Amino acid sequence: MASSVSSLAEKESRLAFWMLVPSFAVVLAFVVFPVLWNIWLSLKPVSLADLRGTSLLHFNLTLDNFRKVFQDPDFAQVLSATLIYTLGGSVLSILLGLAAALLVHTEFPGRGLLRGLFIAPYIAPVVAVTFTWSF
Repeated sequence: MASSVSSLAEKESRLAFWMLVPSFAVVLAFVVFPVLWNIWLSLKPVSLADLRGTSLLHFNLTLDNFRKVFQDPDFAQVLSATLIYTLGGSVLSILLGLAAALLVHTEFPGRGLLRGLFIAPYIAPVVAVTFTWSF
């Protein structure tokens, strides 16, 4: 009896693995590979003309791109603007989302209508496609 239970557990484990493989493939193709490719490109002396050739695969790595960026006189200004934009946008969107969630959580007349209005931007494209295909 124990062998059939272990074989069932093994079969379920293999099935779970094979069901996860497509997700892993998508993440690998659309997240991991582009990140690694950009790291590879950042370490190479590449111009736009080089992107069509095979010179990207040669192993001539350098840190010159980083040296150029850090020595640029506008680097500090660009970095501070990027950090302000990124952190400000993140904090603002989180605070607005929290405020909206707290607003629709409290009971008041018209709460259902407001919740529906919050969902409308997600539903509108589906409705538009449905009407388009119905014609």
